[in-house]
Amino acid sequence: MLPVTSIDKKLTLQVVIWSLLAGLVFSGIQMVVDYRDGQKNFDQSLNTLLERSVTTAALALYNYDQRSLTAGLDSLLTHPGVVAAQVSEVNTDFMIRQGSVSDSQDLLEFTTQLYVPQQYRTNSTESPSVIGEVTLFVNTPILVKRLNQHYREFACLRHIS
Repeated sequence: MLPVTSIDKKLTLQVVIWSLLAGLVFSGIQMVVDYRDGQKNFDQSLNTLLERSVTTAALALYNYDQRSLTAGLDSLLTHPGVVAAQVSEVNTDFMIRQGSVSDSQDLLEFTTQLYVPQQYRTNSTESPSVIGEVTLFVNTPILVKRLNQHYREFACLRHIS
């Protein structure tokens, strides 16, 4: 067996250091990409949730059906991170909110407009008039915690496989 020279030790050390450094850099880049993808997916899921609730919320608001509005808002609160949801009418002070919002919370707001339901429109060629809006309030720390948890689970699964 050949004796280990100092050049062998130095070369081995350099290979190990550069390999570790490259692994750390690529892992860091992957973490940022995964985190941004998680945020994008969350935004898309909230927008989909809002889009699906528009028709029933508009009909309930047009008919001032408070039970239907309350039930619809309660169903929106089941989405992770959503702490409150509200429907408000444009021309009056009418508003129904489910969940709680305080000034001390760091919140993001997602809003979409509600239009006169199709069956109540007088002229189908005109653009429908806005009757109100649905707003979701998302607690930012809860959202960040959820994204971090999702990333940790993903990272563990990636290292296991």
